Amino acid sequence: APPPAPGRPPEQRARAAVVTRATLADPRAACAPRTEFALYRCMQNECRSARWSQHPQCVRLRATDTAD
Repeated sequence: APPPAPGRPPEQRARAAVVTRATLADPRAACAPRTEFALYRCMQNECRSARWSQHPQCVRLRATDTAD
């Protein structure tokens, strides 16, 4: 069996990701560093949430169907 990977245990990494995600300023930041279609799909998903649905980036996404 391969040796365990260095760094924090998986449960600590998952917790850190949740904390980071919870403190993001906007839906685009939640989707970083994705590009092009992956960014578009991520933004669609984020903008469906109650947290971001009325954010200006989500309003623009729905109006223009682009994640610019």
